[in-house]
Amino acid sequence: MRVEDTFYRKPVPKPPIPRRKKTNKFFAELLREENDVLTRNHSESDSNPADHDSINLTA
Repeated sequence: MRVEDTFYRKPVPKPPIPRRKKTNKFFAELLREENDVLTRNHSESDSNPADHDSINLTA
């Protein structure tokens, strides 16, 4: 069991480095997409201030 545990511990520290880089890139893309969506929603909210007031009252 010690050999398996040691062998399992070695591969664990190696993948986190590339995974973090990939996750950061993917997260950056997701943030950009969310920014676009949020900007579009914001524009719609600005166009309809009455709807925004209704949402605030409901909340």
